[in-house]
Amino acid sequence: MGRSDRGGPGGRGGCGCGPWLLLSAVGLGVGLFVLLGIERQVTTEIVIEAPPSQVWPYVVDFEGYANWNPFVTRMYGEAVAGGDLVADLEIAGFEGQLTAEVDVAVPGQELAWSGSILWVVLRDEHYVELEPAGRGRTLLRHGSTLRGLVPAVLWGRLRPQLEAGYQKHNQRLKAKSEGR
Repeated sequence: MGRSDRGGPGGRGGCGCGPWLLLSAVGLGVGLFVLLGIERQVTTEIVIEAPPSQVWPYVVDFEGYANWNPFVTRMYGEAVAGGDLVADLEIAGFEGQLTAEVDVAVPGQELAWSGSILWVVLRDEHYVELEPAGRGRTLLRHGSTLRGLVPAVLWGRLRPQLEAGYQKHNQRLKAKSEGR
């Protein structure tokens, strides 16, 4: 066997691992695509003894969120469709800044936004819906559809904390709206 047969000068060279590297890269890409496409959902409800018009101001008081929202340490923006929101979050030992765009803002009815933390880390489609529930009451629906590495990898730890936090958020919103 000459030098060129062993990958020396004038030979093919390399380790012959090119196809394996390509397959590995494709596999990693497919794996990330699958992980990032997994949806995780959190949905909560509560009845508030106040009409939607009395609940709405608290839903959109972003500056006040830091005082009572269990996850938000700071939030600002405008509750108008197409508006930008920024929130500093602490969830399940994870801290990050979520940037979002308001998708829906119908006073007294619905606020929805979608945003992310570094897009692949966490994507959140978040909503708060207010529905008249008779006798001056409001049915509040509050939830998220989450995608990204954090919910895909840490869902077992994240889900109970999110559900508890959303329930706490709802209870605090209820107390504020009911004047307690």
